[in-house]
Amino acid sequence: MSRNWYRAGKVLLFVVIILAGWGIYRMLAHGRRHPQRQPRHKLAAVVEVVPARAAQRPLRVTGMGTVLPARTVAVTPEVSGRLVFVSASLVPGGRVRRGQVLARIDPRDYELQVKQRQAQVVQAKAALARERGLKSVAEREWRMLGREVQPTAEGRRLALHEVQLESAQAALASAQAALEQARLMLEKTSLRAPFNAVVTEKLVDRGQVVGPATRIATLVSSDAFWVRVAVPLDKLSALEIPGRGGSTVGSPAEIVLQVGELRARRRGRVLQLLGDLDPRGKTARLLIEVNDPLGEPEGDGRQVPLLLGSYVAVHIDGQVIEGAVAVPRKALRENDRLWVKSPAGKLEVRQVKLLWASDREAFVSGEVRAGEQVIVSRIATPIPGMPVRTGDEEPAPEAGEKKPRPVADGDGRS
Repeated sequence: MSRNWYRAGKVLLFVVIILAGWGIYRMLAHGRRHPQRQPRHKLAAVVEVVPARAAQRPLRVTGMGTVLPARTVAVTPEVSGRLVFVSASLVPGGRVRRGQVLARIDPRDYELQVKQRQAQVVQAKAALARERGLKSVAEREWRMLGREVQPTAEGRRLALHEVQLESAQAALASAQAALEQARLMLEKTSLRAPFNAVVTEKLVDRGQVVGPATRIATLVSSDAFWVRVAVPLDKLSALEIPGRGGSTVGSPAEIVLQVGELRARRRGRVLQLLGDLDPRGKTARLLIEVNDPLGEPEGDGRQVPLLLGSYVAVHIDGQVIEGAVAVPRKALRENDRLWVKSPAGKLEVRQVKLLWASDREAFVSGEVRAGEQVIVSRIATPIPGMPVRTGDEEPAPEAGEKKPRPVADGDGRS
């Protein structure tokens, strides 16, 4: 009897364990969450794009150049003597105005020469007046003689004092010329600046005896400086150069002098194309004229004057290309092609014609319009029609992919 109860207990325990396991399984199955099925996305290449834009501004040619004097003169006297005056402005770096007296030679010798020449003019005038009186007397006597005398033509001119009168007139003209020359020599005792200038050299001082072989100073015009700039030969066609292609006015230019954080800007204009190439880079060389280079510059440049010998950047505005589109230079691919991201997110390869290129931009025409998204980044294997997207765009699901939904649990509930 006890053995039967023992067997019945074992069966009951087994049933309880089975029921408890089944209950625990139902609890776990009901409480767990099933993962959602994720859609598959297209493998689109991530690219960087820049919108193409219409180019309606002048082409810009950039180069580096050196500031040179436009006019240089060595001041030398035309008369000899001792310097009795030297201007305080006649020092290296001094500014002088046109016509300003730089130095003066002792004028007393030349003033005496003027007085002597004036006296000679008075004497010549008196001699001329005397000859005119004698000529009048001779003409009266000649009329009295009538036909009693038959002289030669030369004899008649001598008898009527015509030869003597011409000699007196020539003597007066010579005396007047000598007077003008003496006055001119006196005027030359004052050495004046031929133009607005900066003094670069002073070689004499007061009390020194100078002559026509003595150099007093060296002046550089401050009205204008030149900038000699090297530009690539293939960029000359975009510039207006006086004397070439019927141009009379050169292209405008901007000259920039950078010293640390300070920058001075000046305006200039292309003056001439030099007749030789730069021996270092085999580039063409232009002269840019900058008017009033020592005046107040544009921008924050009060402490950065445009000095001779300065190394400056030059930006020259060339012709305007009509109907061109500007894109970054790095967007231009081999054989003048562009990669364009279409509105549908596809890669399109466009053939263009390169019109002009600078270090940063390329101006093209052809199969591209302003506003289109031009790809500037690299693509490992570019294939026309392949999907592309930018970094801020979400990946697009594959065509025909359904919206994901949760998987049903064991009891049929979702």
